[in-house]
Amino acid sequence: IKIRTVKGVSREVNGQWNCWADPDMKIAYVRLTGFMEDTAAELSDQLEALHRDGMRGVILDLRFNPGGLLKTAVEICDLLLPADRVIVSTKGRASSPQEVSSSRRNGLMDVPMIVLVNDISASASEIVSGAIQDHHRGLIVGERTFGKGLVQNLEALGGPSGASYIKLTTAKYYLPNGRCIQKEPGNAIWGVDPDVLVSLVPKEMRRVLELRRKGDVLKGKNQQELSLDALDFDDMEPDEEPNGAMEGAEAATSQPTTTQAADAEDEDEKDENIHPEIDPQYEAALLVMRVRLLSNEPWPIESRPVTAKAAGR
Repeated sequence: IKIRTVKGVSREVNGQWNCWADPDMKIAYVRLTGFMEDTAAELSDQLEALHRDGMRGVILDLRFNPGGLLKTAVEICDLLLPADRVIVSTKGRASSPQEVSSSRRNGLMDVPMIVLVNDISASASEIVSGAIQDHHRGLIVGERTFGKGLVQNLEALGGPSGASYIKLTTAKYYLPNGRCIQKEPGNAIWGVDPDVLVSLVPKEMRRVLELRRKGDVLKGKNQQELSLDALDFDDMEPDEEPNGAMEGAEAATSQPTTTQAADAEDEDEKDENIHPEIDPQYEAALLVMRVRLLSNEPWPIESRPVTAKAAGR
């Protein structure tokens, strides 16, 4: 089974991905769900196709991406960064420092780029987003990443047969600016910090995942919309839950009383935006990209200090 890790906004009727966030302004959206062997080649093909169709900007979504192969992360940075730019380095107590730089052998277009990350973006996701940020290739939007920056190797135990293994940490990953990705106890700095912070509360994150799942589902031939209620297991009866039927007293205690249900409805009425039909981080990235394109600001982006002055009263 071949698992595709490059996805778009939603599925077309023919099963292909729609990767246009804004067709009129030619802003593309590409989501990576992991860093597997074929991910870089898939991404290259997708970006080349979008470029032929007139792409002017791209949003690269690395949210909820736990990482994968370091080799794939380097290959993706090769697509997006100029040549001879440091991508990542490693340092260990008992190993010599190593550094990996971009070669630009298969480099793509230098269109404006925004990378979406959150606190589940880890490992290879942090290497890619950190390199893009440090070299001012694009803006990072969302929340601080997870902070997984350990180099780990499998060492065989039990003789030549390799009957068992131990995973040994040998070094740590460092971003091009020298910052360590790994989150350590007591440290206030780790991972990749966004240039534009857009934090989500738990109910918003849940809705983002529901909307993403809705976009992933391939609709029927004549089906235009897919109700989120059809994908929400929380609204099912106990005997309809995917993990099997609940029995006896267990099922009875799981059902809310009439009073509890009424209280829940009151809470929903108090918070009209309890389940927003939008992805705030995605919408923020799209807004920033539109402003960038309309303002014709130069890319890549150079860091500039931002200051605010209170008006006199």
